[in-house]
Amino acid sequence: MNLKRTLAKIFAIILFTIFSIAQIKCVYAHEQVPAVWMGIVPLMQDSTPLEGYSIGKPGSDGSSKIWNIVRYQSEEREEFEDADIYCVRAGLGFANDTLTESGNKKEKYDRYFDMLTERNAIRDQNTTLSNLVNGKYNELLALLDRLYLPQQETTDDARKELIFELIKSATDSHSPYNAHVDIMARAFNAEDIYELLDADSLAGYNLTQYALTENDISAVQQAAIWYFTNYDQSQKYDKKANTGWLYRSTTGVNSEYDSLENYNPNSGSDIQQNSVGQARAYQAEALYNYLIQEAEKNASKYQSGSDIGAPIKINETEVKRETSGEYYVIGPFNIQQLDSRPYKLSLEVKKRRK
Repeated sequence: MNLKRTLAKIFAIILFTIFSIAQIKCVYAHEQVPAVWMGIVPLMQDSTPLEGYSIGKPGSDGSSKIWNIVRYQSEEREEFEDADIYCVRAGLGFANDTLTESGNKKEKYDRYFDMLTERNAIRDQNTTLSNLVNGKYNELLALLDRLYLPQQETTDDARKELIFELIKSATDSHSPYNAHVDIMARAFNAEDIYELLDADSLAGYNLTQYALTENDISAVQQAAIWYFTNYDQSQKYDKKANTGWLYRSTTGVNSEYDSLENYNPNSGSDIQQNSVGQARAYQAEALYNYLIQEAEKNASKYQSGSDIGAPIKINETEVKRETSGEYYVIGPFNIQQLDSRPYKLSLEVKKRRK
């Protein structure tokens, strides 16, 4: 799966993730950055209705609430917004109990580490961070490189591609006749799964109410991060063999969370109409397993952050320049993809022929 994230986006998620690591007390870095005020709220803000998530039902054994980490406009302002910010280690909480006037937790962060190149500095801070770096750290870096960042997307194209790849992947282990895959395929407005799988392009298809939402994706990605960073608590955070584990709420009240697969926005008894939550839950579970598998498969490429190199190689040995009217034509460029890390290739034209 290649979502073609730009390097800037990758660096952004690494930086924001380190802000979350800074929730641990007595974490210091060598460089100061403009202060960012962050907090946690139970519901994600960019949807109607608002939605919150958890692994299992909050308050039950083995459950973990997926708090939404938000960014405040300033120390004084109460307004906040969603951002692509993830918590690295579940269960630590914010360092202090500073509350806003509305009762939400709010903390100041003004230090950062580059997770890719400064793992030794991170490891030397305290026992918790040392355990993080000495654990599934390479898998974590590989996972971060593959996250879908909702706040960076302006169209549904990347989400379409992501869901389509999940459906194709599911056909490897399930026959297209299987109801599991058929329900997942309702994410698109195709006539049936055969039409969808045979399509040359997704341009002619739109996502439906059965599609995995951006909120769903963010929650699943947080759960996948905890799979690696809370690996010592696998009974709680390993959901690879589980179904129905992602819970959802529109109020954030613990007692009102229910399994996403039970969600039904439609009325009536039509079985297909009542499978919206089930379709989203199937896609969520497929995404969770896919992210973990891809991270494990590519972890070895992150052994040394300083020499990881680019995910592609451009062969310029046969490049030639020809004149065509008022322009130069340059090429061909042979591009070899070295691994599955996301990338974006840009070409800059320096000079136009007079």
